[in-house]
Amino acid sequence: MISEDTLNEIGVENISIDESKLIPTIFINSKLFFKIRAGFHALASIKSKILFILLKDFRETQPEAFIQKDISSMTAHESSHIFTKYLRSNGVMQTNELDEDMRENFLTFLDEVICKVTGGDAPFGYTKLRESNSEYANFYKERDLEKYEEIRVIGNELNNLLYELGQKMVNKGIDYANLIGAIIRTQNFNDLKAAINEFDLSLNEIPDKASEVKVGWGMI
Repeated sequence: MISEDTLNEIGVENISIDESKLIPTIFINSKLFFKIRAGFHALASIKSKILFILLKDFRETQPEAFIQKDISSMTAHESSHIFTKYLRSNGVMQTNELDEDMRENFLTFLDEVICKVTGGDAPFGYTKLRESNSEYANFYKERDLEKYEEIRVIGNELNNLLYELGQKMVNKGIDYANLIGAIIRTQNFNDLKAAINEFDLSLNEIPDKASEVKVGWGMI
């Protein structure tokens, strides 16, 4: 994930490691994180045999209360990327999309929704065609414009449903992470849409109330 040249460019003085958690967390100076991957605040080592999380280090510039909440949320989110990779490799998260591009983008979208809600954020997903992945998106757009538009339309439609669902969950005092059980075994975009709609309908009989959204796998 990180080349030796990149580490040398960042400098060891701009890197700190927290080994107190199950998965070690590596903090990178917030002004230099872009050298690892531009447009991101955190990354998980999903392609490495050694598990670790990379976080942009805001600790010197943000209030302590904000930092602890933010670190907790990002750590839960990135840890979940590692966990969902394990679930995919063990057949829990699968896809029956016949087209390889649809398969890849479906799993990317589902993975992100699960990780978002695990970190305490509102449900939201993205495909590999997101703006922050512009080089890949532009290449894909030139290769197959029709499929590019199809995948973007599907992603936008699902996110509109997830936005409405997230609002309803807050109003009814339902933790976002409760959505995981409803969607984790969906195998294609149509399945996922149906599962979101079914979960949404299941909330209709629950009265509205205020709640604080929790963070982490421990609430599941």
